[in-house]
Amino acid sequence: MNLCESFPQSFCALEYRPDEFEDAVGQSQNILIFVLFSGSGNLSVLVRPDWPRFVEERDREYIAEILRDFKDRGSSDPEGLFRHISSLSVGPLRTYALGSLLSDHPDLVAICTGFREPRKEDHEYGNDG
Repeated sequence: MNLCESFPQSFCALEYRPDEFEDAVGQSQNILIFVLFSGSGNLSVLVRPDWPRFVEERDREYIAEILRDFKDRGSSDPEGLFRHISSLSVGPLRTYALGSLLSDHPDLVAICTGFREPRKEDHEYGNDG
């Protein structure tokens, strides 16, 4: 059993939606990031492994910055970060789904199982330093 199937509490799935699809209906194949949050304050971020190929070039640095921010804020204020991302409705990263138990959503679990924790190169994309 992996993290997506066994995480005990809340989840938030974030989808990538470029500007030209701003008014489109959300689609599960556009999910880019899962954030899993437990009542004890543990927060895990999982990202689509091919995100740099999936995300349009103009948005890649922004997504890398988001991943850096999630890493920093996830350590210092996991509950605040989870509350914040639970209602994203503008920009290229939007809240797709929010719930109590990811395991109650087999379609999302199937997507999530292919995701991984962000790596150093994910945080450094487009960053010269």
